[in-house]
Amino acid sequence: MKTLLIVCFLTILVTSCASQKTGRVDLLATFIGKPIDAARSELGKPYSVYDMQNGTFEYIWKKRMGDAVSGSSFMGVQVASSDPRTCNRVLITNQSKTVIAFRYEGKC
Repeated sequence: MKTLLIVCFLTILVTSCASQKTGRVDLLATFIGKPIDAARSELGKPYSVYDMQNGTFEYIWKKRMGDAVSGSSFMGVQVASSDPRTCNRVLITNQSKTVIAFRYEGKC
């Protein structure tokens, strides 16, 4: 009985992690081949847009994941410092503003 519970727990743990990662990747992948306006209507206004000078454009959406407080010490006194966790979602378009690629940057 104990073994069965452990196997069930591990199965749930593994499948929940896998589904979260797949869901994240699938969101940006759905925009491949579509106009950038489809992504804008879903994700909102991008944080920035870069002309890459090679016929492509990068649209970046920043998503703040929250702050993690990490401790450090200064002269033996514990000091808390904030570590912002930012995830950049990047869509790359061609000259006709059709999404051709995507990537994630930062702490997603």
